[in-house]
Amino acid sequence: MREILQYLSPRHNQFSLEIKMSVGNIVAGTTGQIEAEVFENGVLYTAPVGTTYVPTLTWTSSDSTVTFTPATDDDSGGTVPLTQQIVVNVPAGDTSTSVTITATTTDPNGNPLTGTISIPVTSAPQVFTLQLTQVA
Repeated sequence: MREILQYLSPRHNQFSLEIKMSVGNIVAGTTGQIEAEVFENGVLYTAPVGTTYVPTLTWTSSDSTVTFTPATDDDSGGTVPLTQQIVVNVPAGDTSTSVTITATTTDPNGNPLTGTISIPVTSAPQVFTLQLTQVA
């Protein structure tokens, strides 16, 4: 009887916020684009017909010099709305070896959701030149 009641009881939905980046690192002085998606019980969440749930994301960085710019080019091939994509700007000369980006929002039930991604930061390659000067 207990097993039947457990089967008939409403299931608890587990929501999570997953952040992805198509490139594995960001070179200091350049940018990288990331995206965040809400998952329900491990499956990409699709709002039921007639509902208007759209996650409103707040982005933060473990590195105070890193800034964010709204994405204007769709890096997902149309699978993730631009409102769920952000451009991460790592300044030239940043000496960090990685940066942790955190996105926060609420799930469809109004509960807080947080997702993080750690992105390696690599230094810009050194460019050497040889200058020749005529002296006589």
